[in-house]
Amino acid sequence: MKTAAVAPASVAAPLVTTDTTITGSLAETSVASAGIPIPLMSPRHKEVKVASIDPRSGLSALRQSLPLTQLAGSYIRFDKAIDDAEASKLNTPKEIRRILKTIRFNAPETLADGWYAVRAMAAANDPAFARGARDEVRKQGESRFLASLNDSNYVLTLPGASSAMSAVMASAKSEDERLIKLRKRFIDTAFHFQKQKWGMMTPLPTAPGTRAAQAEPVSNQIRQFFASLSPISPAQAYSRSVMSKILAQGAREAISAPVVSVSGTVDETSSCLNWARLNLNQCIAAAHFPSEEAWCVGTHGIEEVRTCWAAALPASP
Repeated sequence: MKTAAVAPASVAAPLVTTDTTITGSLAETSVASAGIPIPLMSPRHKEVKVASIDPRSGLSALRQSLPLTQLAGSYIRFDKAIDDAEASKLNTPKEIRRILKTIRFNAPETLADGWYAVRAMAAANDPAFARGARDEVRKQGESRFLASLNDSNYVLTLPGASSAMSAVMASAKSEDERLIKLRKRFIDTAFHFQKQKWGMMTPLPTAPGTRAAQAEPVSNQIRQFFASLSPISPAQAYSRSVMSKILAQGAREAISAPVVSVSGTVDETSSCLNWARLNLNQCIAAAHFPSEEAWCVGTHGIEEVRTCWAAALPASP
């Protein structure tokens, strides 16, 4: 009996793919290796949303089904930069610039996503709130429950919501206190640099070396910077919208449902972070001396970001 000739490797080569969403049985693999075309299984599109036509959405609409821990990644990286800044002595312009490089962010929506995710974890880990969310799902069904989460009034009345809010505010307050102390250190550093001869003469690397020094003393400039700021209390006015979004994310996590990204949507937190980013960039671009650069980082890179996140805290008495 004659055996079938082996086809050259270049003919009917099996398709090699790394797409883990495409799977098949051993029999299908054997057929494919024989060069017989077979229909491939469609990628799994479960939980994937249709991209928005709003150009601000970009690719963010396709990230709707990311797990909460993955959304938190951007904030966690920022938090590590804050840890690094806290551990630094902040004693040289070079060190200030190094921290500036790590603390700067270019995607405020993604950072907002991460912040919501971390706060939502605090809510989801609250036993009373998680139990209340699961009880509501058993009563009205998952689809109806998820639709109800879009109502901020409903979210705040979920069983265990008050307990979850306490957990969220405790988490946010701890962060708020850290940023207040770090901002003060940067401002103190700005005044320390100002008193040094090199602190008023060394231009930033991005500043033209031939730029003439301003006639007005640096100390007066910095005082004007401070005077232009409105007084900011450690705890900002309580925002029902912000807390509602946090609890809605936490409720989704508690019932193992896909979370909803705020990226590409009109959200006060991401909008606030975007202004902080723009203000920091503009401040650094206009700075002439290391003292001014340290002030920019403390004011816009830390304090302004803090105020964006302080909206989850209750109003001061």
